Amino acid sequence: YDEYFSKHPMNYNDYLFDDVKDVLPKLCDYKLAICTLSSRDMLNKFISDTGLNEFDLLLSDEDVKNPKPSPDIYLKAIERFGVNRDETLVIEDSSTGIKAGKNAGICTLARDGGRFFIDQSEADYIFDDFIELHGDSLGKDDRAMVCGLGKIGEQSFTIIAEQKGRNTKENIERNFGM
Repeated sequence: YDEYFSKHPMNYNDYLFDDVKDVLPKLCDYKLAICTLSSRDMLNKFISDTGLNEFDLLLSDEDVKNPKPSPDIYLKAIERFGVNRDETLVIEDSSTGIKAGKNAGICTLARDGGRFFIDQSEADYIFDDFIELHGDSLGKDDRAMVCGLGKIGEQSFTIIAEQKGRNTKENIERNFGM
């Protein structure tokens, strides 16, 4: 995989969902992580290509013994953040990543980007864009919900976000009536 991409370089901006760069700066009060199956080198290239620097933690496949769908990468992120599972949200777009989030016992949302036709049915909730996740049902700019990304090339990656004083289930119910 790494060998292929070293011979066929890509710019990760071409694969970034359109709304990501607008949404991430609004999440500055949250702890954010990327948890990816990609190598550390590919993760660093993603950050370099996109200029996204809002993340508190970057974890690659090299940081855990067992890859997704094992929950190891998410459990490591919540341990490093010092948060509980019910204060955490996983946002994924791959079935393997969704299984990893669910295996970690974390509320897992799926980003349906319509790009790769992946089965996302095991996610707790499925959404189409980040705008759905930011804001509440009364139209206020409520920072109660968190957000994430969807893909690094063909590999999925995730942001885990945490808000002090509220749990994820409460935020989803309050903001979206789910």
